[in-house]
Amino acid sequence: MSAPLRALLALCLIGMAACQSRQPATRAGEAIDRAGSQTGQALGRAANSTGNALGRAGNWMQRRTE
Repeated sequence: MSAPLRALLALCLIGMAACQSRQPATRAGEAIDRAGSQTGQALGRAANSTGNALGRAGNWMQRRTE
């Protein structure tokens, strides 16, 4: 886990602990869940893009060596 992500998670957890009622804590939990989902989606897109780029590079090398 990267340092900025850990810092964000720590801030969110501190914010949740400081909440007096359940509603702000629920909203904070939902925000953390959304952030985690969006991070996972971004990482998935990055992995797919990297795989696609490697595939194109492999195809290019194959054409150059034929």
